[in-house]
Amino acid sequence: FDDGRDFDPRQVALVESAADNDALVPSFPASPLPPVEEGIDWTGYSPNRIALRVAAPRDRILVLAEPCVDGWQARIDGQVVPLLRVNYFLRGLRVPAGTRIVEMTYTVPGLKNGLVVSALGVAGLALLAAWPRQAPRLTRHP
Repeated sequence: FDDGRDFDPRQVALVESAADNDALVPSFPASPLPPVEEGIDWTGYSPNRIALRVAAPRDRILVLAEPCVDGWQARIDGQVVPLLRVNYFLRGLRVPAGTRIVEMTYTVPGLKNGLVVSALGVAGLALLAAWPRQAPRLTRHP
């Protein structure tokens, strides 16, 4: 920090831009789950999906020790929320106070567009293969 304080990533999350830092934390309906003490309960983890139950008495920034790369999408209590680039390269998100269900899923960027282009290419090849062709006419010359 510029004021001489030490940076402790367990206590402080540095967000990438002032716009991220000033972003409002969206409000969510009360969670149907019973309250738990402050903490995180991992409910699922795979290469393409992370599921957590987060309980906090006040709004927090959840920071995962995983790189923030394109393709990840986050939901809190089923609602899509923006991901933040935290501490230069980690993935994070703002979690409102209360008990929340956090889910992050990964989809390869551009996969849908690539599938559409591939399907159009296959359809075009099928049309060309089915296009009626006439055999060349042979003409006799005397």
